[in-house]
Amino acid sequence: MNNLLSLHTKEKSQKGIFMGYVYAILNYLRTEKARHDLFDYLRAAIIMAAAMAVIRIGLGIIR
Repeated sequence: MNNLLSLHTKEKSQKGIFMGYVYAILNYLRTEKARHDLFDYLRAAIIMAAAMAVIRIGLGIIR
């Protein structure tokens, strides 16, 4: 019985830690910094996609 109680308590504390991370991320997403970071990530993704497209087109011309 003691093992079951210990397992249940451990499971519950791990779920609490996970939810703490979720709440921290949600709070971060509500900040101005998050909006700025998201804009930077999108800009970087667009630049990388454009660079890959240029390389792909360039390799197509060479072949």
